[in-house]
Amino acid sequence: MKNNLEQPRNGGELPPPARSTQSGKREGFRTGELLLFSLVTLGVMALCVCVGSVSLPLKETVTVIWNAIWGLPMPDGISVPIILSVRLPRVLCVALTGAALSLCGGAMQGLLKNPLADGSTLGVASGASLGAVVAIAFGITLPALPFAGTMVLAIVFAFLSLLIILSLAYKIDYSMSTNTIILIGVIYSMFVSSILALIISFASDRVKRLTFWTMGSLLGTSLQNALVLLGALVIFGGIILRYSRELNAFAVSESNARSVGVPVR
Repeated sequence: MKNNLEQPRNGGELPPPARSTQSGKREGFRTGELLLFSLVTLGVMALCVCVGSVSLPLKETVTVIWNAIWGLPMPDGISVPIILSVRLPRVLCVALTGAALSLCGGAMQGLLKNPLADGSTLGVASGASLGAVVAIAFGITLPALPFAGTMVLAIVFAFLSLLIILSLAYKIDYSMSTNTIILIGVIYSMFVSSILALIISFASDRVKRLTFWTMGSLLGTSLQNALVLLGALVIFGGIILRYSRELNAFAVSESNARSVGVPVR
């Protein structure tokens, strides 16, 4: 009886013993490493404020920023308007934009269960660019917030692009597989790129501004833009981090692993 129970049902070899999926290693970074990354980021931001067409001493830059935060008297010289009105808003917007893009890329990778996916792969970034280019080319603004026209249209076109891509993927493949969504997103990005080129070619008086914007220019940014980016990052970044375990692109289930040909025991 005992020998019969030990025999495999399929008549082949005995299956290997189950292995634990826990590697025993702690995921993520330690507190000391996060502190080190934060200090390096702040140092690079301070260096970016100092370096430019007019070089500014690091000590003077830190003094101006510190006095502006705590409402202390400002030192004399031309460095104050350069730091507070031109360079600091740009550096803050660059840092917040990079953080927002990294979170969006992580969310896309987790949703599609593909470590190589991002907003441009899915076509959302192209749709947002189209909305912003339309707002700049036709001068669409909001009375209360002059810079909000570009931002609002970019958000609206991004959501519309996502709806179009998902609708097309559903019509082609009712199972809404990841491969179908990514392929539709790549095709949609190419289509939107041609529309962007067409709009830029006809907007002769705004070609320079449109070209620089699509290249990532932050010319003319202000502290208001930085506050808007910070608010969006805190709200939506908090939601993404709340579900960060579910949005783990590398936590592929066994069924997904088998579908891509990975042997799972």
